Amino acid sequence: YAGPQMQKLLQVIARRPGISKELSATFQRLEESGLASPWERVGSNFKDAPAGSEWVSIGRNARVGSMAEVYLGLVRTPRGKQTIAARTLKSDIRERVEKEIPRLVELGRVIDNDPVLRSHDFPLVGPVMDDVMSMARNELDIKLTIRSQVMGERIYTTTKKLSKDVVVHFVTPHTLPATNGDVIYSTWLDGEKFEDFARRNPALGVRVAEATAQHWLENALFNERFFHADLHQGNLKIVENSPGDLTVGFLDFGMVGQLRKTERSLLIRLSLATVDVATSLKKTALISKYLFELSEVSQNRISLKDLMLSAERYALTNAANPALLTMDMWLGWGLSKGLKLPKNITAFSRGIGAVEQLTLASGSKTFLADMVKQVAMKHKLELAPDLVRFVQDNVRSSMERLSTRLKSPTSPKGRMVLRCEAIF
Repeated sequence: YAGPQMQKLLQVIARRPGISKELSATFQRLEESGLASPWERVGSNFKDAPAGSEWVSIGRNARVGSMAEVYLGLVRTPRGKQTIAARTLKSDIRERVEKEIPRLVELGRVIDNDPVLRSHDFPLVGPVMDDVMSMARNELDIKLTIRSQVMGERIYTTTKKLSKDVVVHFVTPHTLPATNGDVIYSTWLDGEKFEDFARRNPALGVRVAEATAQHWLENALFNERFFHADLHQGNLKIVENSPGDLTVGFLDFGMVGQLRKTERSLLIRLSLATVDVATSLKKTALISKYLFELSEVSQNRISLKDLMLSAERYALTNAANPALLTMDMWLGWGLSKGLKLPKNITAFSRGIGAVEQLTLASGSKTFLADMVKQVAMKHKLELAPDLVRFVQDNVRSSMERLSTRLKSPTSPKGRMVLRCEAIF
């Protein structure tokens, strides 16, 4: 039995570092092979067109997710015909979510209490299951999803010039008024998946992925500290309006989050502490400290001392694979070790993990920790003085490490790398 929450777990696993390409491809095929609900069970949800319009047609071929499905519709408005997206939950999804919960709880209990796994310090599965179940329940709340999409449209819509010949328009589909509380109507974005676009345009794909990541980070850590928590490649649509003029659409606001200022400060510190952590084990103590301060301390199942010892082992074990030592991996590691992280922090972990994987899958060599430096310095007036000094010290340390690594800092390559670091 594989219900919607198990599908979400597979979504997370499929895009994690360390998963073989074959296994990742298998999980993603399973993710994309979901069947739409029989039309006779969901068609009545679309009886009423968006307010102020009437149906011309609505297609029966759906874009199917783990919890919801989206249909392509055509309506007639006073301004003419308009193509729209009509989203509704799967017909039996609420029952399936509730039916699956006891099985996931039992699975987590069995794994977490297995003496062999515990003797090998196997990560706790129960907290991860709790997080997945919480996300699934949030996605069942249509009104919450609508509010999130409206906020996303206000926050993410902007135009950025990447260079003299490349402009990107970030958009979120505009939400249309609906009389039925079980559906979401919005403008249709007729583009292609990011992964298909990047396959056709590798170099431009990298630049778009990095610009998207930076845009996401800037809004997650500053402005209103709001973030899309599931911005994987399937939730990005790319439209080539003309050569060098692109529209990037953020889709599916079923999972979102918002940070407090105190959490923002700790996450910036945590991100910068992960840089070169494998060669500076003193940083594992900082990482443990920041994770502990982010957690709900009274509900933790591990002490700070034990967390620090375990962090050292984790950093040493994965020293050869920096993709396993990024901030989202540390947040997930802390959760699996028994930290009780607030829901908005686990949502942030999922969100930044999806964005990190977006950049890496595009071929980018830039980790998000490097972008955090740039974003933090751009908004340094909003940060406490001691945090600004922390960021500046991290920048200087990075430049010193680069200087010692480069055999000839005056070479063209040396100047290029040092100049990139100097920006931060």
